[in-house]
Amino acid sequence: MKTEQLQRIEDSYSERNARYWKQNLAVCVFGSFTTAVSLTMLLPFLPIFVEELGIKQQASIVQWSALAFGATFLGTGLTAPLWGHLGDKYGRKSMLVRAAIGMAVIMSLIGLVQNVYQLVLLRLVAGLVGGYASSSMLLVATQTPRERAGWALGVLSTGALTGNLIGPLVGGVLPNLIGIRNTFFAGGAVIAIAMFVTIFRSRKTIVRSRLCCRWKTRRQFHNDFSHRCESS
Repeated sequence: MKTEQLQRIEDSYSERNARYWKQNLAVCVFGSFTTAVSLTMLLPFLPIFVEELGIKQQASIVQWSALAFGATFLGTGLTAPLWGHLGDKYGRKSMLVRAAIGMAVIMSLIGLVQNVYQLVLLRLVAGLVGGYASSSMLLVATQTPRERAGWALGVLSTGALTGNLIGPLVGGVLPNLIGIRNTFFAGGAVIAIAMFVTIFRSRKTIVRSRLCCRWKTRRQFHNDFSHRCESS
C-alpha cells in the first residue's frame, strides 16, 4: 500500500514539473557552461600567475599550479554528497543559487590574492561551495519525463563539457586584453549572470523528499526488522 502511495507521489511530482523541464534544462545548461568556463579558463595562465605571486623556481611553479587547479575539483568531490542531500531536503533550485553565489564571490576574490597560499585556499573553497553542475544534473533527472531523460542529461553533459573546452581558450585570450586579475573578475561576473538567470528563469521544484524519505525509512526499518526476526 505504502509502495503504491510512494509511486503515486513520484509520478505526481514528475507531472507537476513536466511543463517546466525544458525551461529549467536551458537554465541548467547555461549555468553549467558558464561555471565550467570560469573554473577552467585559468589553466593557460595559471603558471604565470603563480610566478607573479612570488614562486620563482620552475619545479615549484609546476607543483603549485597543479595544486591550485586540482584543489577546486577535490573540494567539489568532497561536498557533492552533502549538497545532494540538502537538495533533496530544501529543493534543487536553492542549491543552484547557492552554488552560483558562492562561486561568483570566490572567483572574484581570487583576483585579489596576494600569495599562492591564498590562491590554493580560495580554489579549494570554490570547489567546496560549488557543485552547480551536479545540482543541475539532479534537477534535470528528477523533472524530465522518463522518455526524454536520456536526451536531457546528454544535453546537460554537453553543456558542461563544452564549457571545459571553451574555458582554456578564453583563458588564452582574455588576459592579454584585460589582464590576469581582471580575468578572474570577469569570471565572477559571468557566474553572477548565471546566478540571476537561475533565480529569475528557473521554476522552483516541488520538494517531495520529506514524505518520500519518511515512507522509505519506515519501509526499510520494517524490512530490517522482519529480516532479523527470520534470522533469529
